[in-house]
Amino acid sequence: MSGPSRRSSSASRSRAVLLIAGAMVVSMVTIVSPSAPLALASAGSLATAPATPAGQTAAAPAFSSPWTNPITDTIATVCGKVSPTTTFTTARRAAGRSSRPRFTVRGKVAHTTNFTVARLKKMRTVSATYFSIGGHPTTKERTAFVGVRLIDILKAACLERGAKSVTVVAADHYSATFTLQQVKANYIDQTRPGVHLPMIIAYSEGGRPYTGRHPFRLVKGQAVAGEYNRMYWVKIVTSVAGKWHAAWCRARFAHFRLASWSS
Repeated sequence: MSGPSRRSSSASRSRAVLLIAGAMVVSMVTIVSPSAPLALASAGSLATAPATPAGQTAAAPAFSSPWTNPITDTIATVCGKVSPTTTFTTARRAAGRSSRPRFTVRGKVAHTTNFTVARLKKMRTVSATYFSIGGHPTTKERTAFVGVRLIDILKAACLERGAKSVTVVAADHYSATFTLQQVKANYIDQTRPGVHLPMIIAYSEGGRPYTGRHPFRLVKGQAVAGEYNRMYWVKIVTSVAGKWHAAWCRARFAHFRLASWSS
């Protein structure tokens, strides 16, 4: 056989191999639903596209996923280079963690620390009934709360030593500032002599947990009988800020094992 004939035969065989390979790729894509075309869903999964009426040309499917080519996606997934389902699941889990209700202890601290309800429940909790005076018109109420002492939260976050005050801030920018002595103090209930109540960050009121993005409230008793203490009860707490010495704090409160806690 002459040189040109051999080259022509070789080119024909190459074209045949490419056509067979293309047919195999198409089969891989359409094997999920051989009777209908496929469209990529927004979540990164495959969904069946609606049937096209006879005599009309099917429009190309619109892809809203980051993976815009179903053929290359299928090949990459089979080869183990890309896993759209795994990638989407990982991103969804990360988004779930970042959206958990929380407040942050920040400032000059060893660790800027987030506190969720689940994390507070791992600490020593306080369940107590607090008497309060406040409101317009003035009312007197007794309310049951569950929470964690604010001083324990500050110790766990390892704020720097030597702070003069701590500020608790709400989502609506309302805030209350206390000295460390006030944070550590026990407070009274004028209706129950002898009762001592700590300052807490509560996550439950009246037997019902708070809901929403910031389900936390600062609660304290009365410094003296007759005090209008409800004005200090900061709702929807988003952050707590203060200052203490990091090296001293790490040594004194190492048993809190911050690194082992998950937020």
